[in-house]
Amino acid sequence: MKTIHIIPNAHLDPVWLWDWREGVHEALNTARSIVALMKERHDLTVVRGEAWFYEQVERWAPDLFSDIRSLVESRRWDVVGGNYIQPDHNLPDTETMIRQYVRGKKYFQDRFGIDVRVGWAADCFGHSAGMPAIFEQVGIDNFAFSRPNQNIVRLESSVFWWVGAAGQRVLCFRPADSSHSYGCERDDVHQRLDAAYGDPLLERFGDAACMVGVGNHGGGPTRRHLRDIEAWLKQHDDVRVIYSGWTRFFQAIRDKLVILGEDAVPSHQGELNYCLRGCYSSGFHIKRDFRRLQAKWNAVERSNVVLAAASGEEAARLWRCEDAVLFNAFHDILPASGVRDALELQRHHMHGAEHELDVVEFETLTKLARRIDTTVHPGLDDDKPGGTAVMLWNSLPYPMERFVEAEVCVDHRPVFEYRDRADQLPIRILDAQRRSIPFQLIVPHSRVCEQAPWRRRVLFSARLPALGWSIHEIGWVEGHQRPESTKHPAIAKNDTAIANEHVMVGARRGDRGVSLMLDGKPWLAEPGLSAAVYDDPWGCWGGMAEEKNAVDVNQVRERWTVCDVSVRESGPLRSVLWVRLAGNTGSHIDLSFRIYAGQRDVEVEAGGIWNERSARLKLILPCGDVAEYEVPGGSVVRGPSGEVPGGRWIWIKGRHGQPGVGFASDSLYGFSTRDNLFHATVIRATRYADELPADSDQDPWRDPFGVGEFRLRFSLSSSRSATLRMADQIEQPPRILVVESSFGPLPRGGSIAELHGDGLRLLSIVPERSSGLRVRVQEMSGRATEVHLTLNGTKMLLGEIPGRSIKTFTASLK
Repeated sequence: MKTIHIIPNAHLDPVWLWDWREGVHEALNTARSIVALMKERHDLTVVRGEAWFYEQVERWAPDLFSDIRSLVESRRWDVVGGNYIQPDHNLPDTETMIRQYVRGKKYFQDRFGIDVRVGWAADCFGHSAGMPAIFEQVGIDNFAFSRPNQNIVRLESSVFWWVGAAGQRVLCFRPADSSHSYGCERDDVHQRLDAAYGDPLLERFGDAACMVGVGNHGGGPTRRHLRDIEAWLKQHDDVRVIYSGWTRFFQAIRDKLVILGEDAVPSHQGELNYCLRGCYSSGFHIKRDFRRLQAKWNAVERSNVVLAAASGEEAARLWRCEDAVLFNAFHDILPASGVRDALELQRHHMHGAEHELDVVEFETLTKLARRIDTTVHPGLDDDKPGGTAVMLWNSLPYPMERFVEAEVCVDHRPVFEYRDRADQLPIRILDAQRRSIPFQLIVPHSRVCEQAPWRRRVLFSARLPALGWSIHEIGWVEGHQRPESTKHPAIAKNDTAIANEHVMVGARRGDRGVSLMLDGKPWLAEPGLSAAVYDDPWGCWGGMAEEKNAVDVNQVRERWTVCDVSVRESGPLRSVLWVRLAGNTGSHIDLSFRIYAGQRDVEVEAGGIWNERSARLKLILPCGDVAEYEVPGGSVVRGPSGEVPGGRWIWIKGRHGQPGVGFASDSLYGFSTRDNLFHATVIRATRYADELPADSDQDPWRDPFGVGEFRLRFSLSSSRSATLRMADQIEQPPRILVVESSFGPLPRGGSIAELHGDGLRLLSIVPERSSGLRVRVQEMSGRATEVHLTLNGTKMLLGEIPGRSIKTFTASLK
């Protein structure tokens, strides 16, 4: 007989229209009410994912947790999901997505002895094309979801194979009825059962699924639901209804596929998008906080684990920081669709975790510095200061050569003998081999004692080994002659343009944009890089039903022009052109374009004031409308598709002989292309937790969301490989630490670990130390291979090796 699997569930947003504290208590209420109902009805089942939910019950209600454990053992409580929280599936990076499952599955294995194999995304706003690759790596074979529905993304069948770029496959289910999702209402069980009864899957396979249960603020199945199921069943004697779970349902489908063949269900390749597109750019400050925390977590954990392994010490336990990253990837936090008070608390959470990472990083690098020869030259006489030791640390697993900035005190007090001639104070910089190197004086961060030199800020080129360090000495040395700089400097061409041998950047007051030249030819078509304000009346989610004007936000309110321009640095190592773009409303964006001697990349420090309502600010690059976007688990190529999500980098393919343009940023997620234009949404002014459109002058008393001061960094590159490199280095630049002068056994420059074509090479920084280290090299897509390291139970991403096949091996410290 045909079978409808009832999937009782209780979707709970721990943060949304309420804050996390209410979310904790609702988790307890939901768990207790479901357990009580299951004690009444011994045939009732339930599905529940998210290790965070179980952690709250285990901590605050041990008796209730014991009841749940018993129900799990009796297979009535189906542990699914496998992740720590239900994250957004488009915005976090690949490492964060993998760690959701590493963290969650370990918890479920430890507490229940279960290897969760079924993914479950009740309410996630779309899914990256790279998710099949992630699922394969973390051991998720099946995936149930409800968004986007059939009206937005049409699928041939409610059950299908989702195929990844390298052929990975996961068996998926989405309700056939586009009007229903995971379950929200108390009175619609009959309609839900009718939809499952009408699903062609039931006729072909003899099985279908129906999700039941009050949700969003917890809840679960109700007694009315159970009565309505029984009433419906009395009217349908040709089908049986069983209380089931995702694990049982997928097993039933797989059993039928053994008989019918795996091709009995269709395949889908590519992303399962788009849904609630406003979330890609709502809440600039939430998204920037998350990106900063995510990047710092990756960098600090990588550094700490590798240095601990090399020194024979225990790595710092960063569980609170990991939890902060994973929890704030939740699909109503990172997309910024919650109420103001709730999101403010999540910013506190992220800031606290970032400070903890700062402390761990400082302690880790200070311990390393005390093992290194950081001695400096003493002063030339009894009354002159010596040099200052500066340690540069590269947390990336490949060598890096880039220009870095450092600021130090040249004496304990301002040097008054150089009053009004501060630029004449002779500074010397020695590299790790104690060679004097060229540098450029740049403006210090403060304007204290401008007439007399005290703190000097310098720019110089440094070569840093992979996961390695370099000690530089900076000091005041009378009579020192600075070495000559490069033969191909970055210079100011005039008052409104800067250039090096490859790139020129220029702007004039009144221009619509900033012009960029590459190798003597236009890099961007006219008018160059520009900015415009677009009408965006939609709430934080954007259009709730993929309305045309919400899918592609293209109604220009005001095009900004260059209202001021100034050369701030003029070489020889770096030139900086500052440009302000603004309109007539008081909002503006400042762009400091930085070009370096001999380099083809342009780095941009951006910031400004945004005081608009129902609007978004876009940067516009006239360079093409077909682009490759980084997404969780890989990358995807899209043509014009409206507002779309992207990760740290985008490679825009050039057209008609024009060079391509790589765009990498440390903050942005929302992009679009059309008519040979690439748009990056910088900031979006909307309303907190508002699903209704509103004009800019409507309800002025409502709190605006996404206004105020903003800051970010982005880069433009001329090759895809350089774009990926800049994406790494913008988020994880070399760490600069002023350290004490002391003698240690390690040289002034060195490396702990480095990726090679045949694996990971590690060095010990203590004598005769040997320890097992497991490194997994896992292919994530057809383009690259990701390398993960596990030490003392801590797993982390080290980096990528292009073109590698899957290989697992063990390396020992020698």
